[in-house]
Amino acid sequence: MGSSRNFGQLRTGNGRIADGTLGIQTFVAATYESATIMKNTSVDADLMGALHKRRGRLQRRDLRRWMMPMLVGVCVSVGAFAQTAATQKKARSASPAAEITRFFLEEPKKDSGYETGPLHIVFNDGAEVVKTLPPLRASTEKEVVFNAVGFSGVQLAADRQTLGWTINVENCCTSYSIPLSLAVFRHKRVLHTFDQGQMIWSWIFVQGGEHVAIVFGPTHGPEVGDYRLYNLTTGKLISEVWGDEETQALKSNAPEWAKLLQDHLHNR
Repeated sequence: MGSSRNFGQLRTGNGRIADGTLGIQTFVAATYESATIMKNTSVDADLMGALHKRRGRLQRRDLRRWMMPMLVGVCVSVGAFAQTAATQKKARSASPAAEITRFFLEEPKKDSGYETGPLHIVFNDGAEVVKTLPPLRASTEKEVVFNAVGFSGVQLAADRQTLGWTINVENCCTSYSIPLSLAVFRHKRVLHTFDQGQMIWSWIFVQGGEHVAIVFGPTHGPEVGDYRLYNLTTGKLISEVWGDEETQALKSNAPEWAKLLQDHLHNR
């Protein structure tokens, strides 16, 4: 942007090469000189007027001849610079292939009412995303509020681009909060949120982060879980099995992803 440009050269009568601006001045001066000579040789007034008009037209025409390439060059340079700057800005802000290098939870502020502080997600491109919980609300006579009070069960998938966590919510029937929903985060945004209405007992990523397996169940009672497998591209449920009520475990013919989740549930 700072370099100078040569938009044209003009050879003058004495053989010198002048730049575009000086060339215009030389050409106009030569035209005026010719008109002066003709005036001195008794050229009539009409012809002199025509020459003066021609001089003006030539001056304007040559100004356009030299100025247009210069203006086009400047516009192209500015446009190219703006486009490059916009592309660089987009690349810096959007890097979808960035990997997650670490994540951590802040401690909750004293007497805040939260069980955890914000969740920090750090990427290898230098970006950091901070997830926070909604402000706490008080229950009223007309409305009972169950606030989200903490993050739990944070896991990173094998692709290092997909992160998941459960949200702990106040519960009416227990003295402690329970995880009721699972958020899946990819490419610096929440991709999907999964819930079924019951407590999330456990969850895992499957196939490196292509799928997620979640087991839901009641807070108390027999361990007859609802095992679900979701596609993380579409967010759709693709498989579901239930535990056996008599054995309180999966049947022997349960799919492999469900068995892996059951092992994770029991820390096996």
